[in-house]
Amino acid sequence: MPTNVALDAVQSQTADFVWDNVAQATNGYIWEVYNAGDDPAVDTPVSTGIFASGTTQGVADGLLPETDYDFYMISDCGATDGQSVRSQPVAFSTLCGVFTAPYFNDFETFPVTTNLTEEDCWIEDSSGSFGWDVGTGGTTSSNTGPSGALSGNNYVFTEASSGTQGDEAILLSPLVDLSTLAEPALSFWYHMYGAEIGTLAVDVKTSTSANFDLDVFTLSGEQQTAGTDPWIQQFVDLSTYAGETIQFRFRVTRGDDFEGDVAIEDVLIDEALPCFTPTGLSVVNVGNDSVNISWDDTPSAIDGYEILVFADGDDPDTDTPFATANEPAGVTSTTITGLTELTTYQVYILSDCGAVDGQSLLSNGITFTTLCDPFVAPFVEDFNTNGTNIPSCWEQAGNTSKDWLFTNPLSSSHVGDSGTLGGSTASDGGLAWVDDSSPHVLNTRLHSPLIDVSSLSVPFLSFYLISNNEGFSNVDFRVEVWDGVAWNEVFFSNSNTFNGEWEEIQIELSTLTFTGNAQIAFIVDENNGTDFYDDVAIDDVRLEEAPACPKPGNIAIIDVFFDSLEVSWNSVSNASNGYIWEVYNAGDDPAVDTPVSTGTFASGTTQGVADGLLPETDYDFYMISDCGATDGQSVLTNPITFTTTELCSLPSTFEVTNVLPDSAELTWTPIPNAINGYLWAIFNAGDDPATATPVVSGTAASGDTSVIATGLTDNSDYEAYITTDCGPSDGQSVQSQPVAFSTLCTVFTVPYFNDFEAFPVTTNLTEEDCWIEDSSGSFGWDVGTGGTTSTNTGPSGALSGNNYVFTEASSGTQGDEAILLSPLVDLSTLTQPALSFWYHMYGADMDTLAVDVKISTSANFDLDVFTLSGEQQTAETDSWIQQFVDLSTYAGETIQFRFRVTRGNGFTGDLAIEDVLIDEAPSCLTPTGLTVSNITETTADLSWSVIGNATSGYNWFVFNAGDDPDVDTPVASGSTAEV
Repeated sequence: MPTNVALDAVQSQTADFVWDNVAQATNGYIWEVYNAGDDPAVDTPVSTGIFASGTTQGVADGLLPETDYDFYMISDCGATDGQSVRSQPVAFSTLCGVFTAPYFNDFETFPVTTNLTEEDCWIEDSSGSFGWDVGTGGTTSSNTGPSGALSGNNYVFTEASSGTQGDEAILLSPLVDLSTLAEPALSFWYHMYGAEIGTLAVDVKTSTSANFDLDVFTLSGEQQTAGTDPWIQQFVDLSTYAGETIQFRFRVTRGDDFEGDVAIEDVLIDEALPCFTPTGLSVVNVGNDSVNISWDDTPSAIDGYEILVFADGDDPDTDTPFATANEPAGVTSTTITGLTELTTYQVYILSDCGAVDGQSLLSNGITFTTLCDPFVAPFVEDFNTNGTNIPSCWEQAGNTSKDWLFTNPLSSSHVGDSGTLGGSTASDGGLAWVDDSSPHVLNTRLHSPLIDVSSLSVPFLSFYLISNNEGFSNVDFRVEVWDGVAWNEVFFSNSNTFNGEWEEIQIELSTLTFTGNAQIAFIVDENNGTDFYDDVAIDDVRLEEAPACPKPGNIAIIDVFFDSLEVSWNSVSNASNGYIWEVYNAGDDPAVDTPVSTGTFASGTTQGVADGLLPETDYDFYMISDCGATDGQSVLTNPITFTTTELCSLPSTFEVTNVLPDSAELTWTPIPNAINGYLWAIFNAGDDPATATPVVSGTAASGDTSVIATGLTDNSDYEAYITTDCGPSDGQSVQSQPVAFSTLCTVFTVPYFNDFEAFPVTTNLTEEDCWIEDSSGSFGWDVGTGGTTSTNTGPSGALSGNNYVFTEASSGTQGDEAILLSPLVDLSTLTQPALSFWYHMYGADMDTLAVDVKISTSANFDLDVFTLSGEQQTAETDSWIQQFVDLSTYAGETIQFRFRVTRGNGFTGDLAIEDVLIDEAPSCLTPTGLTVSNITETTADLSWSVIGNATSGYNWFVFNAGDDPDVDTPVASGSTAEV
């Protein structure tokens, strides 16, 4: 009997088989093919034949496409030995054959399924979870998909509840022979209802080509507006492939959410209609009374195209179009004019293929809505009258996942500082904003109405912006202006506005050439990862004539005193006479009330003091640019509201800086009337200054803004206070709030040793005995005793005593770094300083231990002064290993070092350190960093780190694996000169 009979290849009507040769089969082999499951003892084979003696490969023919069979073989050993029994059956299925056009499939024979793989020679070929299903009735998602099939019961569709934006669902057709068709075409019916519909594409290839021709047809976005809307038929010209055998595929790109189910029905390949309907109809540049229409060229449209625009809801088969246009062959765009503002229309197109072939069917309609008639500049929008609705004639644009929001007043959000808006706008009412929460999307656009700027000599755009990331990251905010032809970016920011408060943005548009109406776009791109704290907002948008004398921008308070205010502002280039400042009682109207104080700031300045005020009083501050006799004066700025301090006030800022082990510097902003200076005191943390005695205290003279407090103890927690002394008349201020700080550890002298016995056992090491845990993530250093908390990693116990420090690899992810900083150590008394420590590195996921070193005056560490990678012990009970690190490069310096561990790809990577010592190096250090590379059959390269005092070089030895270097003989050895 033939053995090892196996299917080698299969086609639609044949199958190739292989087997082991049977030497006695002098008459060859009999082969038989039965329908799958037939009994060869009683049933008749559907095909049979003979393979010649000595062969081990053959082809069984006479089969039908897409059929399940069983294959058998019999050895024929001649008259003497006879025939063998049949081999065991080999089950196989022939491939689909080539279908001949016309070809039709309505998917009625497909079983309804959410897991389509292959059916009736159609293959589901998607690579991810977003794919094709077979449906009946509606789809499983709401607000998307058809309510039922076009004909019969079934259809194929993409279920957008699975997958992510950009995924592709692919459905492959069988092969279809077009040779019987003169003008082949593909037609199908589609249903594309859903707010997140992506793109449907048809790709085509010939049977001899490896690659598809992409996007032979494409259609994007929602085409129906309800599940009950009729299916739409689409024709695709295949004349390019006439005479070929082809395969096509439906390829759907997923949108950004689940409301994107695309359905296909009644697929047909047959002779084309005599005149094809144009494809690719699209609408761009919608205006108030016009729209640009474009489409793909249709070669058969020898007499061009007719474009028809109907009022919303009209029936194009019976109603009269509102507007029409005709374009000659070869032209693929037109402009329709004479439309009505703020009106919804549908546009259709048909091909005119001449007297013989006539006109095509009407295309599917595209809906658009015209804009409002242009507003005439000057244009102002303060968002105060629209409540939570978008203002009239403004529009949302860009992505479909997120809109601008409108609020009056602002509700809870992260606009400003957690919903608290600093500064003010011109109207201080409603505003427009974007929520920086999930989903994080790009191109969230808010478009203004069209604005007629023909009366403006120099158009000038201004608006108020507030952006405050609350300590996280900012979104990207930009502004574009439409000049009648193109969008132009005129402003960009991805940082906080001044002080995180309202800031007026002023943009002169003199560089733009306006050929039509202007439009403004405010755009947010959430390129800030998963952060959600920067809810950008705008207010008081104005497009008007540029002022001859602009007002100062970005006025900000620097400091407030009992009788004055210090401010800063942006310079105005033509403020040749400087700036006028005015201070009014809070709430006064500058148009009718008299300022309580006024003055000027010199031209070219951007900072000044307004004085003549009373203590503890509420005021409004204004500025005016003075641009001289020709350009005049600007309008008043918006008010800056402030309250003067008490007669003798505390400094507005009080800080502790330059903290050392035994001293700290106190700094503050000056108080003008502190004629007797300042009283300062430092208490132990938690002490009550009303009853406790300060650790140190003193005075500072009037005009001083800092003092160095000495006599402190290293590694101690303190609180600093300050009081202003304004003399006998004005008295003293209250005492400030405490400023907490901690002195640094003292510099340790050598020899320095730490065995971590004084460290409390913890899974949350932060700082202990002047060692600092400085990791940025959850992978960090702990203090252990006994074994670590993970199995198959870490030591079974300490080297000496009870405690050790270690990294717990159960937390964090691969590549995270755990950092443990040493205290400062003075090496000046050592001749050949060295660091020694003991390590335990048992665990299959062990990555890398590094020692970094820096001198005390350097900001940066020298990285990888020592490194060691991978598992070094093979059991928890294995001995600790001592390591020496040469520090001779740092002789005479005060240094800090750190242990830096990189996490591997699993939890079995607990790395432990014990008994750290800095002292004189051994007389001859062991080389570190030994590696082997460039290994051949008989050679290998060795490399290592240089040892500073290896004056006579290095001796090297190679042993057989497992040998003991202390007793066995090396298989090779040698020495090198000094390196």
